[in-house]
Amino acid sequence: MATPERTPGQSPQQAPEPEHLLVPEEIDSSKWEMPPWGIVGAVLLVILIAIGVVSYLMRPQPKATGSIDEIFAVAMAENQVMTTVKINLENVGGKPLWIRNVQGKVVTEQGEFTDVAANAVDFPRYFAAYPDLREHTMTPIKAEDRIAPREMLRGSLIFTFPVSYDQFNNRKSMSVIIAPYDQNPVTLTK
Repeated sequence: MATPERTPGQSPQQAPEPEHLLVPEEIDSSKWEMPPWGIVGAVLLVILIAIGVVSYLMRPQPKATGSIDEIFAVAMAENQVMTTVKINLENVGGKPLWIRNVQGKVVTEQGEFTDVAANAVDFPRYFAAYPDLREHTMTPIKAEDRIAPREMLRGSLIFTFPVSYDQFNNRKSMSVIIAPYDQNPVTLTK
């Protein structure tokens, strides 16, 4: 068996030096460049405009608007008041609005109190106990009422709050929160 020839000064552990590898120009030099800034800016501007248009079109649209026309309260026993609230509610959306539930909220110096609107079948019983409520009440608004697009619903709601008559009359605000199915609640405040 023949032994490989050695050159003087080369140790047997060193491997021969590999041949020069060809490296592509993009990797070999620092000459890589970005596309022109005008093109990059134009593309970014188009992307931002597209995001803005989509955000504008997908923003939540109001489905209903309304107002509180009148608030009337009568004193009850044990520092409570029963109040009737006349409201207008208009469906400004493009599809029917179905009322799921209605809540009332009163804010006084003593705090914030909420109540669910009384059922329409209970109105005659309340009128028998508190006849003054009848004068300030219209057709009851109830859960499952339907408001067609571009129509207005006018009616009354009855709430009971655990505050005195004077505290109620000196309230900071009174709100009615109407929660329709599959849409954001509508809050009317006076």
